[in-house]
Amino acid sequence: MQEDIKISQKELTRYDVLRRVLDGTITLKKAALYLGVSYRHAKRLKKKAERGPAGLVHGNRGRPPANKLPEELRVELLGLSQEEYKSYNDTHFTEELSKQGMGRYLERA
Repeated sequence: MQEDIKISQKELTRYDVLRRVLDGTITLKKAALYLGVSYRHAKRLKKKAERGPAGLVHGNRGRPPANKLPEELRVELLGLSQEEYKSYNDTHFTEELSKQGMGRYLERA
């Protein structure tokens, strides 16, 4: 089964220009000028475009960030910061959690 990909208008335009390069309609030098990139970068993009529009999409698209907190931890920390520690700023809140021996919150963060 093939996975659907989301592609931006910019990526679609890049693919269209690079497809013309692959077809031989325009030169890579003209494509680089049109895209506003260096000739060397246009060569890299051309290589990616050989795989189709999906080749120009960033590899991390659709993945959650590596530093994203688990939802239950985020809710727990927000609760603490809005109730028990509502008069603290972010830095003071973090320091206080460490001081109170609640480093378990910070280790997971």
